[in-house]
Amino acid sequence: TVLTGKVLKIEKESLICAVEPLIVNNGRMQYDKYEIQHIEYIKDFFPDLKVNDYIAIHWDFACKTLTEKEVINVKKYTQRNIDALNNVGFFK
Repeated sequence: TVLTGKVLKIEKESLICAVEPLIVNNGRMQYDKYEIQHIEYIKDFFPDLKVNDYIAIHWDFACKTLTEKEVINVKKYTQRNIDALNNVGFFK
């Protein structure tokens, strides 16, 4: 699953980001409250990255800078998949 994060601080080998993680609660997957996470990244892959940019995160690793529209789409399609899995009781 790909999550999104908003960059709050850029460090040498990690980004401090606000991330809305996924959790399983009462047999259903859902987004949880935003939390601050350290996300690994390779600086050479993000030469123009700035504080307040959005990133795609996979396995706690920054994959790509995202536009606001891409953030909306990632959340939209992730939610569709979560809904489908919840509807068949996948997490029970």
